[in-house]
Amino acid sequence: MKPTLLKIIEQLDDMRLIIEKAGVIDKLTVYKDAGLLPDKILEEAWDWLSDLKQKEYAACIKIRKLCTEQTWKRYETWGDSKEYRELRLFNEALKVFTIRTSAAVRPAFFKPRACKTIIEKASRAQKPN
Repeated sequence: MKPTLLKIIEQLDDMRLIIEKAGVIDKLTVYKDAGLLPDKILEEAWDWLSDLKQKEYAACIKIRKLCTEQTWKRYETWGDSKEYRELRLFNEALKVFTIRTSAAVRPAFFKPRACKTIIEKASRAQKPN
């Protein structure tokens, strides 16, 4: 497996909690044949993902650390607990995270159809006529 691809997979695994809370698992999924993608595409994905982790993800985690996980679970089970400052802040940060990860300008690596097209073009270019 390519080192950059491995780093991307590890980074996504580290960010799993926020990705799940934001409901963007389908937007940040690794394409099944991602190992066949050119290094340039992997590097673009890595740079974008690193930036996402340093900014939007870090904001979510900073707020998440204000309370214990037990408290967050209580907030979730209580349902309408919007009056809690931490929950409001977290939901606002999560919204920003969701917008960034759902944007059309995210790297081709995170778009399965684009990955498939890139791999097909690369394989056609490698085939001798």
